[in-house]
Amino acid sequence: MKKLLLLFLYSSLFVPICCVSQSTFKKANDYLELAKDHEKQVIDDYSGIGFEEQKERIRKDREQSWKAVEYYTKAIDIDPGFVEAYVGRAFNYDFLLAGINPSNEADELRKLLLSDYLSLHKYDPDEVLWPCRIGVTFMAYGRVESKWYKSSIKYFDIAVEIDPNYSNAYMFRANAKKLLGIEYCSDYKKCCDLGNSIGCLIYKKCQ
Repeated sequence: MKKLLLLFLYSSLFVPICCVSQSTFKKANDYLELAKDHEKQVIDDYSGIGFEEQKERIRKDREQSWKAVEYYTKAIDIDPGFVEAYVGRAFNYDFLLAGINPSNEADELRKLLLSDYLSLHKYDPDEVLWPCRIGVTFMAYGRVESKWYKSSIKYFDIAVEIDPNYSNAYMFRANAKKLLGIEYCSDYKKCCDLGNSIGCLIYKKCQ
């Protein structure tokens, strides 16, 4: 969980914002900073503690995360192409999702998370992380209806096209293919060839 939080924080992208006035840009950034203030209160709560304690604190910190979501949404309303705001909002959706059991609320959060990943892929099409996260989210839907595994493979294909050397894209795609019941060992092999030790361990089981 801690690694997931850090991944989202360090994956925040500072990209130029086009076609917005300076005053609009400033107002969107003001909301961004307000969102980060609430987000920081949550993240500071998780330094140096175990996973189970993290889950308990997630439940207590939901209010701060929803407040961060509110301000990220205001920033996005002003500038629909504001990549960093989508990154932050997705981080908080994922954070909220991790703290609840499967339910209607979890399904709704997953839809919101998927929507932000799709927007990130639209506005930041050269980043390999977004199609991978879309694919992983579709895999979660696949547990209910297997057709979603095909959708996940489609986005892992896109990830491989963006960065043929990103080993995790091959691993994710192999997982989806395995669940769909089609040939998958070649992707684990490619993952291994790229130096991914987990991919190598799984590929050995294919042989």
